[in-house]
Amino acid sequence: KRNQYQCVDTVSYHINDHKKYAGVDAIHVNDRKLFVSKMVEQVKNNDNFVFVSDSKKTTIWIYKTCLEHAKDKSLFKLITSDTKDTIIADIDFNKSFTFFSPRVTCGLNIHNERKTNTYVYNTCQSINPITMHQQSMRNRQVDKMYFFIKDKQRKRNQFHDYASCKRYHREEIMRN
Repeated sequence: KRNQYQCVDTVSYHINDHKKYAGVDAIHVNDRKLFVSKMVEQVKNNDNFVFVSDSKKTTIWIYKTCLEHAKDKSLFKLITSDTKDTIIADIDFNKSFTFFSPRVTCGLNIHNERKTNTYVYNTCQSINPITMHQQSMRNRQVDKMYFFIKDKQRKRNQFHDYASCKRYHREEIMRN
């Protein structure tokens, strides 16, 4: 049986054997400037994408940063707790650059005509990893997923054994 975990730096990656997103590259970008510059490059090329974050403040900052480089600012959609549902329903995800704060974590599926990149910025502050994953999967046509995890002091493991860890995550999955 192959090892389910790979360690790079101080981050552990779980190898997902589910096939729904088989073949989708998930690229961990360690440098925030590089992460943002990758999005800006796509904006300059008018190549739309989906951005998600667990922080409203971060989502607004990234949105404004990318918007500065936009050829057509009307294609930029910011979804926060202040956004009305009717506005979300009117978004053409095939053309738009869409930025989601934790306002949308589930219940919305983006079915683009073509595959687009998804960018995930995790501050490790407001939503748990399972909900963050749920949020990042709103785009059903993912080409590549780029993710940045802000450094933070990690808490010691709260689980005493594998069974308690499994029980906790099973409950979180059922809740989401």
